[in-house]
Amino acid sequence: MIFKLARGCMPVLILISAVGGAIPARTESPQPLGAPRLTAPPAALSGSAGWLERFDRLDKERWCISGDSYAPFWATDGLDGRWNPMAVSVEGGSLVLRTEVGNRQVAAAEVHTCQSFGFGTYEAAVMVPALNGVISAMMSYVDNSRTEIDFEFEGRDAAALHTVTWTSSDTKEHSLHIHAAAFPGTWTRLRYEWRPTGVEFFVNDLPVAHHRGVVPSTPAHLVFNVWPTDNPEWGGPSTDGAAVMRVDWVRFTPITVLPAAASSDEKR
Repeated sequence: MIFKLARGCMPVLILISAVGGAIPARTESPQPLGAPRLTAPPAALSGSAGWLERFDRLDKERWCISGDSYAPFWATDGLDGRWNPMAVSVEGGSLVLRTEVGNRQVAAAEVHTCQSFGFGTYEAAVMVPALNGVISAMMSYVDNSRTEIDFEFEGRDAAALHTVTWTSSDTKEHSLHIHAAAFPGTWTRLRYEWRPTGVEFFVNDLPVAHHRGVVPSTPAHLVFNVWPTDNPEWGGPSTDGAAVMRVDWVRFTPITVLPAAASSDEKR
């Protein structure tokens, strides 16, 4: 299977400029990777169709790495480059995604589950970079945003987190969370609970957004990526350097959705 993440970043750009406005540019270097863990990995699941990934190695049956099989959606605004499979690795028990930017030439990193998953709880412990002009994300995605559920971090703003749900490339619901502390350089526990009635987002187990207006339903791939921008309204101007995202563990717990009760007319 060839998994094409043709997200189309322009709808996102319109959304952020309309909702959040421009954020002053930052030019920080990537943070060190040796910060202490936020929490120990959760227990493995038992008696469930879910799974826990601790990244003792890169399981090629679970995780697919993006490469040259599709043109990157971020190759716009004068940016050029590719998804680089060599930029994805496992180091010290964590997944490492490294994106390099130099003179608008980019080697970006993306990994996604080879299988798609539906309603359930998606959790991960992540450390995001602080390089101006990059976005790092955890998301569910399929079929040109038929389903898209996003945690997105702007490298230029250390405390901002965008949560977005989509059911098409131009149908979305957006929330902006300003955190009490900087995200880069620390482990952050992310979780979203996806149900037919809504998607609730949590940071370090505290609720930060609940989307009920735009709720996708199609099973999707779980994606982690770090990608460049060169836009004053979304991500900031392109900055040369390296941006590194780490994922310490990931857990997926499915939920059972019962069929709707038949109406009295249907029972006759």
